[in-house]
Amino acid sequence: MEQTQIIPPVQSTQGPSAPVSQPMSAADIAKNISAPSAGAPSASHMKQKQALLIAVILILAGVLGYFGYREFFADNGTGYQPVAKQSAAKEDAPAREMKTDLSLGGLDLGDDTSAISEVEKSAEKKDPHQEGSMLRHYYDNMEIVEENGKITALVSQDDSVSTKRGLHQGSTLDEVQKAYGTDTFSKSDDGEGRTLYEYKFTGLDGRIGLLRFAVKDNKVDYISVRTYEGAQQPAGVKAPNQANASNDTESAKGTLRNFHSAISSKNLSAAWNLMTPEQQNRMGGYDSFRNGYSTTLSSTVSNISVASSSSDKVVLNYTLTARDRADGGKVKVQNFNGTATLVKQDGGWKIAYTESTKTGEHMQ
Repeated sequence: MEQTQIIPPVQSTQGPSAPVSQPMSAADIAKNISAPSAGAPSASHMKQKQALLIAVILILAGVLGYFGYREFFADNGTGYQPVAKQSAAKEDAPAREMKTDLSLGGLDLGDDTSAISEVEKSAEKKDPHQEGSMLRHYYDNMEIVEENGKITALVSQDDSVSTKRGLHQGSTLDEVQKAYGTDTFSKSDDGEGRTLYEYKFTGLDGRIGLLRFAVKDNKVDYISVRTYEGAQQPAGVKAPNQANASNDTESAKGTLRNFHSAISSKNLSAAWNLMTPEQQNRMGGYDSFRNGYSTTLSSTVSNISVASSSSDKVVLNYTLTARDRADGGKVKVQNFNGTATLVKQDGGWKIAYTESTKTGEHMQ
């Protein structure tokens, strides 16, 4: 007889058996889908956060844009000056304060020559040139003339140097006249397409001087400041136009022509006698004067005009062409704009003071 084997039920080792899950109804499933889990943000809350973030970004962009605009563009309304321009202005500003209108680039006429080192930090671009008692220095931004330890003339070479009232090469004629007025001491043409506007002021040492703006195409081409031997009128007053002195001014022009004609013909003693003793001293004596023209082939003046005149003094503007022997059989041709002051002495005109600015040079 076969025996039936009874297999006991297997007991779980995990403790009491877990209750059996009941299937979910459709309503329960829908409820779980529509209700957010605890702690999860709603869609509308997320949209609010995104809108706030966008608003913050736009505000920051606006603030950065505003300050960026101020730093890169001049603000004509508020007077604010960008930091970059403030730095540049500090670098461009002259190291010394200018005390009178007879000044340029931080130097005044009448300053001691020791002041040159305070404004000129770089070396001279070429060796100084001795002209009798006058010594001319050549810097990149301006030429400086000294005499007896004092500065007697300044000539701009670029737009980095300005007058006391802020004018520089490149300024317009309108800006010049707004700063200094339209009633100039003299106005003349230099024969090179420039109109010379000159204003008269008193310098540090009480001497009268002229501030010149050479204007071409309505813009300042160069600025010069120099002492003026013949000035008697106060600053800003035009020199009188005396019709009865016309013959005298023509005679003064003739003296200037005769001086350079004598140089061209090597009659240097005749040229020497057409200068006042003071001017002869500036030349350093006759031997120095004669040696200075040792290579000169010709010295020709043209475009002579009267800047001012009185019964005993005349100031002439002119163009000078000098031809000198050079190495290799060549001829060096130099062009200058010059100013000469002539005074009455011994019944005739004598050259009392001259000043010139080189405008060009070439070889032939």
